[in-house]
Amino acid sequence: MSPDFSYCCIFIISLIIKMMIVMTMTTIELVEKYFQSVNNGDWEEWLLLFDKNIVFTEPIGTVNGIENLGKAVEGLKTGYRTFRNELLEVFVDGNRAVARTKINAMTMSDVPINVLAANFYTVENGKIVSQENIFDAQKLKPFLDQKT
Repeated sequence: MSPDFSYCCIFIISLIIKMMIVMTMTTIELVEKYFQSVNNGDWEEWLLLFDKNIVFTEPIGTVNGIENLGKAVEGLKTGYRTFRNELLEVFVDGNRAVARTKINAMTMSDVPINVLAANFYTVENGKIVSQENIFDAQKLKPFLDQKT
């Protein structure tokens, strides 16, 4: 068995295990995993938390579908030198949650971004099916205006 094949098998098995864990998480566990993944820079794990038909809405636009959300993640990776999203508090009611958060980031142009936000989640079958973030979009202007 070649090393590449072995690595591929291990990668696929670990991905399946991660997906099974996500499918059995409660709403609060899913929200906590969301912030853990973001703050660890583990965007692949973060994307596993979402349904394939995710509707992700923010003041700067709406992203429909997991493929488009994956493309948006690439923009975060190339647009921010550092990115932290601190979970300040969370409230859960069944399959819905709202989180109050604080984003502290540094653009690739070395401009700090600091913004308070509220994130609203709807969870179905262990996946986030919709998310709406509310924040002052003007505070993201340095990120949006930079040339990458």
